[in-house]
Amino acid sequence: MTTAEIESLLARVRRATGPDRELDADVLVALECIEEAAWDIIVGKDVINKLAGRTYSHPAPVTASIDATVALIERVLPGWAIAHIGEDYTSPPKHTIGWTVELEEADGPTFQGQASTLPLALLEVLLLALLHQASDKGMIDVE
Repeated sequence: MTTAEIESLLARVRRATGPDRELDADVLVALECIEEAAWDIIVGKDVINKLAGRTYSHPAPVTASIDATVALIERVLPGWAIAHIGEDYTSPPKHTIGWTVELEEADGPTFQGQASTLPLALLEVLLLALLHQASDKGMIDVE
């Protein structure tokens, strides 16, 4: 994954204001967590499709689910830790305006992400850490 690909995803995450199924799929395909994503809605249920010998996966809702995004961080950046999660809010009357997340590598750098929702803040900080790794190497291999 190149720095340009990460920057493109990061820009989309920063523009997002909430759950986005297309962004979920694009992030997971780019990070090689799934091969391709496709879904059909049948009676309100998502189904897994098998088409032309390829398995298409329903992408995890990384823009909507804290659990899904934390699992993605653990998979893509093993050994890294979430150092801080904080709610951003206005002064009285208190009103939540977003979230801040810090992600750190043992004996390494710390990155901070901010977004309107906690899953998006987690996703942003993941991409910032990957961007840092990619900028050191020119590109990054994801497992």
